[in-house]
Amino acid sequence: MPLVTVLMPTYKGARYLAETIDSVLNQTFRDFEFLIINDCSPDDTDAVIARYDDPRIRYVKNETNLGISGSSNKGFQLADGKYIVRQDHDDIALPDKLRLQVEYMENHPEVGLCGTGFTCFGSKNKTVIYPEDNAEIKALLLFKMPLAHQTSIMRRQLFLEHNLTYDETFASSNDRRLWIAAMDHMQFHNLPQPLLKYRMYKGMTSQTKRDRVLEEGRRLREILYQKLGYAPAGKERDIINNYLMPGRAKIRSREVITAIQKILCDLVRANHKSKVFNEQAFENVCGEYWHKRCLNYAFFSRRNAEDLYRSSPLAQYCARVTPANRFAFSLLNSLFFWRR
Repeated sequence: MPLVTVLMPTYKGARYLAETIDSVLNQTFRDFEFLIINDCSPDDTDAVIARYDDPRIRYVKNETNLGISGSSNKGFQLADGKYIVRQDHDDIALPDKLRLQVEYMENHPEVGLCGTGFTCFGSKNKTVIYPEDNAEIKALLLFKMPLAHQTSIMRRQLFLEHNLTYDETFASSNDRRLWIAAMDHMQFHNLPQPLLKYRMYKGMTSQTKRDRVLEEGRRLREILYQKLGYAPAGKERDIINNYLMPGRAKIRSREVITAIQKILCDLVRANHKSKVFNEQAFENVCGEYWHKRCLNYAFFSRRNAEDLYRSSPLAQYCARVTPANRFAFSLLNSLFFWRR
C-alpha cells in the first residue's frame, strides 16, 4: 500500500493538466499513488492522461458528473494511502512538497490536517503564508479561510472515523465547510514554506461564483454562530456581511464602526461561554479585525479613529499579537489633515 494518495478531481482542466501531473510525478518523495478522477470532462483530459505510462497513476472516470465535492468524497473511498494530499488540476506542486508534509505528519501524530504556504502566479503574483498555530487557524475559521485546501494533507483514517466528508451542498466553500466539521476532532497546522504554485488567470472566477462564495460564507458563519451560541440581529448580520468580513469594505459611518465594535465584543463574550475556540486565540483575531476596520474607517471617513480604536477593550487583544500600530493612524491623519 502506498503511504500517500495524491487526489486530483479534474473537470475542464486539460489545458494545464500535463504541467500539473509532471509536478506530482517529479516529487522527491516517491511512495504515493496518484488518483486522478475525471468528472465527465468534455475536453481532452483522456488524451493528456494517455501520454503517461507511470504505475503510480490511477485514472478513474465518473459515469455522471458528481461535482468537486462528490468526486472528492469518491476519492476518499477509493484511496489506499494513509494520507490524502489534495492537488488541483491547474496548480504546480514544488518538488519537496510531499516529502516535507509527510515528514511533518509522521512526526506529529496529533495533527490530522496540514497545509502549506503558496505562491500565486499568472495574472497575479504574491506569496501567501498562513498561521502555523492550531488555535489561531481554528479561530480564523469564522472570518476567512486559514488553511489552503489545494495545499492540504489529511490523515485519512481520522476523517473516515469521524465520518468527515465534503458537504455537496457547498459548491465553492466545501473545503472550509470540511475544516469546520473537522475542527473538534483533530489539530491543524500550516507549514510556513510556500510549497505550491497557485495558478491565477483572468476569468477564473465569474461573478456567479463570487456571489456563490459570499452566500456560502454567510451559511458557514451561521453554522459557527450556532456553535458559539451567538444570535446576531438582522441589522447586525448586515454589518457583518457587508463591513466586518469583506476585506474591501468601505466604512464611512461612525454608526457602522461602533456596531462592528459591539459585534466583536459580543463574539468574544459568546466564545468565553461556549469555549468553541481557544479564548486567547479568538480574542487576538477579534482584536486584529478591530484594528483593521478602524484603519479602514479612518481612511474612508477621513477622521481620526485612533482614540476610538484605543478606547475599546478589543485593542488590548490586538496588542498581544503586534504592537499597537500608532504609525498607521498617524500616516492616515497626515494624509487627511484637512478633515474637520
